[in-house]
Amino acid sequence: MSTDYSGDKLYKDIDKAKKHLEDTLSFILDAESGEAKEYKPVDYQDFTTIDTPKEERRKLNVGDIYSNSVKCLECGDEIRSKNRHDFVRCSCENVAIDGGSWYSKVNCNKPDSFEFTTVYYKDVEDE
Repeated sequence: MSTDYSGDKLYKDIDKAKKHLEDTLSFILDAESGEAKEYKPVDYQDFTTIDTPKEERRKLNVGDIYSNSVKCLECGDEIRSKNRHDFVRCSCENVAIDGGSWYSKVNCNKPDSFEFTTVYYKDVEDE
């Protein structure tokens, strides 16, 4: 019987576990020193363009959304989720977005107080 701490299966492979942690935490523990190090989430726009084909994106673990973003109509901030587990809030905390290139999950305090500014990769728009 295994214990499930994350909602996902426990990883037996250390590289998969490390990848999962790096994708979900804002810090990681250094294996040698045991010290916590700040972790900056990867922004998939650093290594793809809007023209990157789906086949290449999948090799890089990138979905179909080029810019997963919303604009808050309360404070005017436009916020963008930069990877799958990058949960971002606007400055007035009215709206938040999550999902990176894979899905768009939006939370808001006031209905109709934000607008989607999401952009898909070119090959998705052509479908």
